[in-house]
Amino acid sequence: EYIQVPGSGEIIGRCGPPAGLAAGCEHLRIERIRTLAECVQVLLQTEQGDTLNYNDQ
Repeated sequence: EYIQVPGSGEIIGRCGPPAGLAAGCEHLRIERIRTLAECVQVLLQTEQGDTLNYNDQ
């Protein structure tokens, strides 16, 4: 599972360790968010209860 920026296809988030469960990815590693629009995409494509890790922190 990953999060892409619409239009460009750039991946800004992906499943990170530990691996997600069969029902989906509970831990997402968020990469290079540079704009408010990218931040909005991350929030729109995640579900309540997901864990977001920024810069591996």
